Amino acid sequence: MSGATLKEVRSTQTIERAWHPFFLLLVLCGLALLFITPVQSASVYPFGEPSLSATVEGDSRLDPGTSYDLTIVMENTALDPEQIQETGIYIYNPVSALGTTVTLFPGGAPVDITNTPLVVGYLPPEVRVPVKFSMIVPEDAPAGNYTLDLQVSYVFVETETQGSNPQYIYRSGDATIPIPIQIRPRVRVEARGVSASNVVPGQEGSVTVTLQNMGYETGTHASAQLYTDSINPITPYQGSAYLGTFPPGETRTVSWRVSVADRINVTVLPAVVIINYQDNDGIITSSRPLTIGIPVSQGPKFVVRYAPVMLYPGGSSELHVTYVNTGDVPAYDADAKITLVSPLVSGDSIVALGDILPGGEANASFSVSLDSNAIVKPYAILTDIRYRDENGVLQLSDLLKINVETKKPGILGYLLTPPVIIAIIGVILIAFYYLSNRRRQKGGQ
Repeated sequence: MSGATLKEVRSTQTIERAWHPFFLLLVLCGLALLFITPVQSASVYPFGEPSLSATVEGDSRLDPGTSYDLTIVMENTALDPEQIQETGIYIYNPVSALGTTVTLFPGGAPVDITNTPLVVGYLPPEVRVPVKFSMIVPEDAPAGNYTLDLQVSYVFVETETQGSNPQYIYRSGDATIPIPIQIRPRVRVEARGVSASNVVPGQEGSVTVTLQNMGYETGTHASAQLYTDSINPITPYQGSAYLGTFPPGETRTVSWRVSVADRINVTVLPAVVIINYQDNDGIITSSRPLTIGIPVSQGPKFVVRYAPVMLYPGGSSELHVTYVNTGDVPAYDADAKITLVSPLVSGDSIVALGDILPGGEANASFSVSLDSNAIVKPYAILTDIRYRDENGVLQLSDLLKINVETKKPGILGYLLTPPVIIAIIGVILIAFYYLSNRRRQKGGQ
C-alpha cells in the first residue's frame, strides 16, 4: 500500500471516531420525540344505514266519491352503532337520512294522488315527520283492502374519517314502504229515469225517479229522501220513501208528492236524492247526494176561437166556440162552461169536450139570448174549462173572454122578434078562421 493510501485510511478512522457521539445523540433525541409528541393518524368510523318506517295517521278507511288528505308519519327507527355510541365524535347523527324524498304511488288501489313527490329532508332517529298527500277516491271505486306504495329516496353517511380534516363517504338508499288502506263499501245511486206528473206552476204534482244501487254495499232499512233548498219553487210534501233492503245492482222506483209555486217559468229545477240506510256494521249512514233535474211543465193552457156574435134585444143566437189546448200536457175529461150576466141568458151553460191533447182542440155550442129590455152595447161572456190532470185531480183553467156585440133591430128585426111573430101568427090564424067560417056560411045558403 502506498503512503498516500495509508494516510487517507487513518484520516477516515479519525472522522468516524469524532462523529460517533453525535449520531448517538441524534438517535436518542429522535426516540425522545417519539415519546413526547403523539403521532397524528386518521381514524375511520363506520356509520349505520337508516331504517325508515311509515304509518297512516288517523283513519285509513276511505269512502268512494270523496277527496282526502292522507297523513303519513315518517320515522327513522335505526340505532347508532356501538362504536359510535362509545366515541360520540361525529358531526352528523349516525344513521340519519339526508335529503329524504317520498313519492306515493297508488299501487293497485283505485285512487288518484294529486301532490307527489314531497320532500322530508333531514330525518334523524326518533323523530316523527308527518307528510300529507291529497288524493281522490272515485265514486265507482270498488270496495276492498288495498296497498299504496310509498317510495323513499335518501342519502346517508356510510363512513366518517375523523382527523384534522374530517371526510365523509356518502351513499344513496331507497326503500318502498307498503301503506295499507281500505275503501269501504257504500250504497251509491244513479238515476235511471226522472219523470214529473202535473208539476205545473201553482199546482200539485208528483216526481218519480228510478234509482239503481251502483255501489258495493247492501243497504238495509233503506229509504230515499228528496230534498230541495229554501229558494226552490218545488217543495216535497213528504220527502222520505221506504225502500227496504237495497242490494247492489237492483233498482227501485220512488214517487214523491210535491207542490209548485205559482208564476215560474217552464224549466228544469234541481233536487237532491239521498239514500239513508243501515250498513253491514249496523251503523246508520247516508249515500252521497245525487242531483236530479225535475222538469216543470206549462200544463194545459187554452185559447178560444169563435165567430163574431151579433145579438138584438129580445133575440137569441148560437155561439160556436173552439177550445184549443196550447199547453204541453193533456186535459182529461174536459168540460166547457160559460158564465153570463144579465141581460144575457143561456139555456145550457156546460158542454162536455172530452180529452184535449197538447195542440188539440174541441168544439162547443151554446144558445145565448139577450133580454128585450137590454141596453145596446158590447157584452162579454166568460168561459173556462174544468178538467182532470195527469194525477186525476180536478183542475180549472184560467177564465177566457168571449165578446158579444148587440144592435138595435130594424123594421125587419122588429118583425122577427118573438112577440111580433106571435102576433102575426095570431092574426093569420084569426083570418084563416074567419075566412073558413064565411065559406061554410056561403055553402050553407
